[in-house]
Amino acid sequence: MSEQSVVTNDQGKKLRPIETLVFLDLVPDHDNPIKTTKVNLLAMPRENFPKDSFVLAKLKPQDQVVLSLRDETDFDEKVLHVINAFIRRQNPPVCLFSHYGNRYDFPLLKLKLNNENISLPDDVMCADSAYAFYDVRELEPDHYGNAVRAEFYEGNSRPEESYKLWDLYEKYVMRDRADRADRNNRDNDNTAAFFISMHLAKKILNWVDKKQRPFSDVEPTDLLYPKL
Repeated sequence: MSEQSVVTNDQGKKLRPIETLVFLDLVPDHDNPIKTTKVNLLAMPRENFPKDSFVLAKLKPQDQVVLSLRDETDFDEKVLHVINAFIRRQNPPVCLFSHYGNRYDFPLLKLKLNNENISLPDDVMCADSAYAFYDVRELEPDHYGNAVRAEFYEGNSRPEESYKLWDLYEKYVMRDRADRADRNNRDNDNTAAFFISMHLAKKILNWVDKKQRPFSDVEPTDLLYPKL
């Protein structure tokens, strides 16, 4: 790797800049967070990120897959192979980007993959959008928080402003879009995260480059926190 194509993450590892951000949402059942009702994947190449937010209304994901699951037994080997194939057809390196993914989507996906002896490509990375949205709006790059933390604002005072996904969407995105997503439809969380990221544009890519960590480092577990 040339010096121009290298970034250094939190662990001091030299890595390639992310080429594709894959927005991941494992939609949980309201009564049972272990039960997944839908798998939503959106892909956006680095080269298609806007330079600023004025073109939000024209943006669309490059690639998208939505899988509806009737019950937890549907989250099986076939679904996992679809997820794996979706990731593999993107331009690498790929980073999975999920809201509170560190405490929900990533460990749950890792558990499902391990149970079926399926592995994602070695160069797949992951990053939590809840941390990204806070850091790029509140902090200077040299003071960004750790890639994994107990709270998104860890090390700082709890912000007065809400950082719930749909509150951010309404404040920073809805004013720029005519086709406003329904905040009561949890299936649209990935769409909300996508357009918030497009609003923050290159700042998100720079954050992900610094905070990416290998998906292989994620510890699988079914002891999950509820999504916010």
